[in-house]
Formats: sequence, C-alpha cells, structure tokens
Amino acid sequence: MKLSMDAPVYLLLLPLLAAGILYTGKKIRERGKKNSILILRMAVAVCLVLALCGLRVNWYQDKAVTVFLADLSDSAAAHKNEAGTFIIEAMKHMPDKEQAGVAAFGGDTRIEQFISEKRQFSDFETQPSSTATNLEKGIQAVMGLYSDDAHKRLVILTDGQENEGSMLKIVPVLKKNNVEVQIAEFRNTAANEVYLDKVTVPDKIRVGDAFQVEVTVESNVKTAAVLYLYSGTELKASEKVELGAGSSRYVFKDTLTAPGLNSYRVLIEPEQDTRSVNNEYAVFTRAEDKEKILLIEGSSGQADEYVKVLDAAGIIYDRVLPDGAPRTLAVLNRYKVIISLDVYRDDLPGGFLDNIESYVRDFGGGYAAIGGENSFALGNYKDSPLEEILPVYMDLRGEKEIPKMAMVMVIDRSGSMSAGNGYVTLLDLAKQAALKAVGNLRPVDEAGVLSFESSYSWTVPLSSAENSAEIEEAVSGIALGGGTSIYPAVREAYESLKDNDAKRKHILLLTDGEDGFRDYDDLLKEMGEDNITLSTVAVGEGSDGQLLSGLAKKGGGRYYYTDINTDIPRIFAQEVFLSARSYLVNRSFIPKAAGSSKIMEGVALNGLPVMDGYVASTKKEMASAHLVSDQGDPILTTWQYGLGRTAAFNSDGENRWTAAYAGWDDYPLFWKNIIDWLTTDTAGGDNNVSIKQEGTRAHIEYRTEAYTGDTAVYAVYSNESGGREEVLLKPSEPGTFSATVPADHTGIYNLNIRQEEKGQLVSSLNTAMAVQYSPEYRFVDESTVLKEFADAVDARYIDNPEEVFSLDPEKVKSYLSMTNALLLLAILLFMLDIANRRLKWRFKAIRIDKSPRAGRTREGKGGQYSAKMLDMGELLNKKDSRKS
Repeated sequence: MKLSMDAPVYLLLLPLLAAGILYTGKKIRERGKKNSILILRMAVAVCLVLALCGLRVNWYQDKAVTVFLADLSDSAAAHKNEAGTFIIEAMKHMPDKEQAGVAAFGGDTRIEQFISEKRQFSDFETQPSSTATNLEKGIQAVMGLYSDDAHKRLVILTDGQENEGSMLKIVPVLKKNNVEVQIAEFRNTAANEVYLDKVTVPDKIRVGDAFQVEVTVESNVKTAAVLYLYSGTELKASEKVELGAGSSRYVFKDTLTAPGLNSYRVLIEPEQDTRSVNNEYAVFTRAEDKEKILLIEGSSGQADEYVKVLDAAGIIYDRVLPDGAPRTLAVLNRYKVIISLDVYRDDLPGGFLDNIESYVRDFGGGYAAIGGENSFALGNYKDSPLEEILPVYMDLRGEKEIPKMAMVMVIDRSGSMSAGNGYVTLLDLAKQAALKAVGNLRPVDEAGVLSFESSYSWTVPLSSAENSAEIEEAVSGIALGGGTSIYPAVREAYESLKDNDAKRKHILLLTDGEDGFRDYDDLLKEMGEDNITLSTVAVGEGSDGQLLSGLAKKGGGRYYYTDINTDIPRIFAQEVFLSARSYLVNRSFIPKAAGSSKIMEGVALNGLPVMDGYVASTKKEMASAHLVSDQGDPILTTWQYGLGRTAAFNSDGENRWTAAYAGWDDYPLFWKNIIDWLTTDTAGGDNNVSIKQEGTRAHIEYRTEAYTGDTAVYAVYSNESGGREEVLLKPSEPGTFSATVPADHTGIYNLNIRQEEKGQLVSSLNTAMAVQYSPEYRFVDESTVLKEFADAVDARYIDNPEEVFSLDPEKVKSYLSMTNALLLLAILLFMLDIANRRLKWRFKAIRIDKSPRAGRTREGKGGQYSAKMLDMGELLNKKDSRKS
C-alpha cells in the first residue's frame, strides 16, 4: 500500500499559501489564540492542496469481473440453447470472490444479468434485434459494466458473421482497459438456402426504351424455383428455373411507358429453402419524359369536354376513373399535378387518400379539385385528406354559415328490405346511410331516426347530432319487421319537427314498397306552412315511384330511385347539404377577379363569360382567391401546402355550368396558368444526396454549397405501406448534413430532402432509396475478421465452459481517492477556525510537571513527574505570554 498523486504540481501552492497565512497572521489581535488560528488555517490549506493533487491510497487486488456476451442474431439462432447452457455451466466454476454478468447481442444489445456474485442466470429472457450482427456495438455496450478496480474478462459466444459495424474498431478500447478476451466460436452447419443476391436496372432510361433487369441468385443446393418480376403491383413476367449450387444469372426485359420513378420487385420461390426473408429484392429506375399530369374523372366520359381544353393548352396527361387512381406514393410521384373532376371521395382507393397528403406536403406535388354535384361538400370531402390539402373548407362559415338544421330519417324496415346481393341487405345499406348522414351534420344540428313497418317506432328520438356514438349504437340495432305503412311514420316525423326551433327542417324517407295510401295533401300542406321539406328514396321495382316522386316534388325536396347496386349512403350524405339549400348554387352570374395574380395574367382582358353554377364552400384563412362569385363565394382558390400547391375550382369541367367557357379563347391559357402555378419550382439544383444501406439502417448524406449557420436540412421518408417519418439531418462537415434512419422493411422508400434558411424553404429534392434484406441472411465466406480481431486483442479460443475461469486473474491496481475526505476535513477545520476566533472557549491539555507536589507520580528517567490540566492557549502561546 502506498500513496500517490494525480497532479503533484499543485504542491507548489503550499509555500505561497503558507506565506499568505503568516503575513495575514500579523494582524491577529486575539491574545492567547494567534498560534492556534495559524495552525488551523495551515491545516485547511494543506487539505485543499492535497485534494487538488488527487491524493489517493494504492494497493493491488485479485478481484475479477467476467461478462458473457452471447450472439443471438438469426445467423446464430441454432446455437441459442447451446450458448445458454455454456454460460450456466461456466458460472458453476466461477470462484466465490469473482463476479459475472450476461448480455445478448444482435443488431443491438440487451443486458440479461448485471454484475453480481450470484449465479442467477438460467436462460435468455430478452431478444435483441436478430436481423443483424453488430459485435462492435455489443462490446461497447458491456464495457460500461466493468469497474476500474477489477480484472476485466470478456467471453464472446458468436459465429463471427458480423455484418454491421466493425469489431476491429473496438480493439483499442479493449487494449486500453486491459480486457482479457475469450472466444467460444459457434460452428454453423449449412442448410439448404436460396436467396436473391442482386438485381440491377439502369439508373435512368427514356420512356419507351427497352431495358434489361438482371437477376443474380445464390444457392447452396440444386433445386427448381420460380422467378417473378413485378413493376409496382403489376406482374410483368415469371420464369421457371433450375438452380445449381453457386451463382446463377437471369435476365428479364421490359419497356417503361410511364415517366418518373418506377419500382421493380423480384421474388423467388424455390422448392428447397430454409429462409424466405431473403427471397425478395427491390430496385427502382427513373424514366425521363416530358412531365405529365393525371386527370381523374368521376365517371366515364365526364371529362370529354375538359380534355379538349388540356389538348388546346398542349398539356400531356393520363386519364383514369377513380378506381384507377394511384394507390402508392411512388406512382403518385410520377405525376407533377393531379386533377380530380367531380370525383366522389368514397370512389377513390384507400391508398390514394392515404398518400395524397404526403404527395403534396412532403414531395411537392400539385393537386386541383374541379367541382360538380359529387365534389367538395357534396362529394363527402369534409374531414378527409382532400379537405385538409385544399384551400377551402367544405362547410359554409362566417356570414354564410348554415343555420341550425333538424333532420328526421324515416326508414322502411319491412320484411322486403331483407333483399340484397348476398353480402348486404337493403336494410344494411339504409342503416349505413343513416350513419353517413349523421356524420355530416354539425354538433349544433339535430337528428332523429324513425323506422317503420306496419307500425313505427323511434330508433333515435330527435336530439343533438353530437351524440354520434349513441346514434350509431341505436341505428345498428334496427331489425327487420313485417308489412308497410308509410303515412303514420311520415306524420310522426312532421309532428316531431313542427315545433322545433331549427331554421332548416327536413324529412328523408326511404322505402322499397307501397301501401296503397294516397291522401298526403293535408300533411304536405302543413309541412309547407311549417317550412319542413321532404325528400324520398324509392328502392327497387316494387316501390311506388309515382307516389314518392310526387311527395318529393310537393315537399320541396328531391326524389331518388335506387336499387341494391346504387350507393344509398351517398344519397343520404348529400341530402344533408342539399337540404340546407345553400351548397348547390344553380344560377347565372359573371365571376369577378379578386386582385392580380400570375394565374389571371393575360387572361380575361376583355372580361369573363357567364357562369351558371358552382358548389359553395369557404376560403381558408391563408388561401388566395383568384375568382369569386357575385356573392363573394370562392370560385378559384389556391394556396401552398407544405412543399406542394393545391387549387379548388368550384364550378364544373363538363360545361354544364361553364358552357359559355367552351368557346372562350382564353380558357386553355387559364388552365395552363393554373397547372403551371401548381408545378412548384423547388428543385435541388447543384445539391445532391447519397444513401447507403448499413444493415437494417440507412445513412442519408446531403451536400450543398449554399449553406449558412442558419441552414436546416430535413428528410421525409415513407415506405410503400405509407409509414411516414421525418428526421433532422445534422451537419457532419461544412456543407454536408447527414442522419442514419431505420430501414428494416424491404422495398422502395420515397425520400424528400428539404433545405431551409431561418424557417423558409430554399430547396427541395425528391429521390428514393431501395432497401434490401439484411446481410444477416447471406452466405458468409470463411471469415478472417474474427481471427484478426482475436489476434489483435490476444484472445484465447475456448471450447469448454470450465476453461473460462481456468486462469488466475491478473492482480489489478486499486486505489482509494482521498479527495472527498480531504475536502470534508478542510470544511471541518475551517469551521473549527471560525469557532476558535468567535467563541470564548478554552481547550484543556495535560502538562507533565516534574514536581513532588503532584498528587499522582510515577518513576521514570529524569525524575518524578505529575499531571496537571492546563489551558490550551497557554501551551500554544507560551512565548506570547512571556512577552506580555
């Protein structure tokens, strides 16, 4: 045992402090205390200086800590039980004075047992990410388990097939900490395995050019297999092949017809195989051509007149029906602008609605909605992604806000409503329709549902529409009944509404039959006097169309004829808005330009033609109105949404309301200006991005020459299933920004990089990254990396558990730092110094007095001595007393 110091140079402070204390001591006036004050101050100074020097007590001990680090990645999965048994058996031989811990690793690391003298490990209870093997990260994680005052022993159980990180990078850390490394290497037995090693396509091609898709397959067994080539979700080709042991190469041919990013996926189905995770490979290429727009028309032929305008403007487009709209972000990104013409929301695929917001906001796409009786509020856009991205609200607000409305839905539940198509009945559709209608009402509105057969009953009494959960539960419970009696049910609906305080009161009747009763005139007259309107829905051939159409006409509402194939829920949803009488505007007016804009540049120099109608909506606060009606309602509205731009044209594209525009010379220029404005110009310029897959993660690196201290770079990436993430790229060197993101699903990830200066967008770049399965599932050559690692750290290969503790640990230099003790002592002495100066107290000491008068004596060299209690101040200040 000996003393040592970390920084003995601070001892040079002692003479300076001593001189300072003696100099200041001259001014001490307390008689009898001067020496005690100086001694206490000297002691405080010595304690502080020794604390600065890092004084410690050193000794050597043979304490040891062992950490077992087990590989639980998929490549070593067959050895999991073997690893657990090895650790249990090894711990049985652990000396009592030693400690051990257990950790498991794959792509990440999990601690199974913290350092302890107990042999409590029984089995692995956690599972690290098994899709990768990262020994470097595993060793880094367990280094924190060791203490500096013990011999460090690391036992690694692995197959050595590292595919993330580099175990050689951790060698300096192991050497610096004198870690004893032992390796128990697993020996993998070869199983039948086939995987796709590589698929290559050209980076860029021209639309219409033929090209090759080259596929490389690796196999360690002779087997038959089938190769499939998909472009997006379309199967382009398949081929039966015979694989031999080793590499096999195959070629598919294809021709691209669509510009933009095109994804390809190759699948292989072997007859003999062990894993399927490596049987898929994704790539993408870019087809260059003049940018297209996509036109989605609500029904076949509906856009016939509008495409004449696009042709006259020289705009290239693809034309599809709603069910042909893109379902993935990759296909959406092929188009610079998407236009929907009188499209009902529910006719669009779910994938389109899921991705349209990201297409505009994150990838700079343009979107325009053209009106019609199946668009905007009437198209069920309310509370949908379409309303979110468009520059108008679907409902009317402000001065034009619709007053309170009360609606009663009268639904036939007679036995004939059990008719259907084998999947749903007419009553099922009626119940869905009622819920759809209630969903479009506002909390301030009131709704009621009355069902009838030969008699009627209130399913949902007239009440606030905000009780949607209660209404849904009640409507779902409507059951089939017997005969049909319409009049009493309609009369009851009228009675419930006539004294209601709502400004708009409406009855919606749905029935599939007839009851022979015709005397409705008095009821309809009363309804008219109380401002209650009536719409009717006749279902099927058995319904009385003449009666129901007459009721709707006299009741001031609308008549619909439907069957099982007609969208009854759509009718009910639209009735909510149509009954308000303000959403569908059918009258002639001349639109007015609202201020100057690039869209109206060169247009309407001689005025605008007459327009005969539109769907009313409300401009959003941050949007710009370019055309408005004579009542101030928006006709053409635009705004910026994220990186993209959107427009709402509330009139139609069929020339029903815009008949006068068909011959207007400026109409093609008008639409060309709109589409040009929607085409955002935020290209990345000279900026570039590189993406590198690292196991189950992807490293994104963005470089730009135009950067400042305020530059912020963000990456938005989304996979094919629609999952979206945003990450901030951090500066790694001047002009370079990077981040590492999870990429654990095979497929194409759409990627948008945006550069901002003080929160303002200055550049945007769209690209993609192809993510493959982890290298964990590839064949590994007889690796020399583990051997290089073992040689670098002087590791010992072991085969048996008892070998772990067979060598005595090296004695480790241990120490006890005195810094805290010295600081505490300095504080105590300082307080004692204060007390000595401020308080009137006396220390007592023993003086040995050579005198026969002392009461107690003892013999000794020098004569007889006696003990006497003296004042401490007298002893310390004897010299001062004499002078006095």
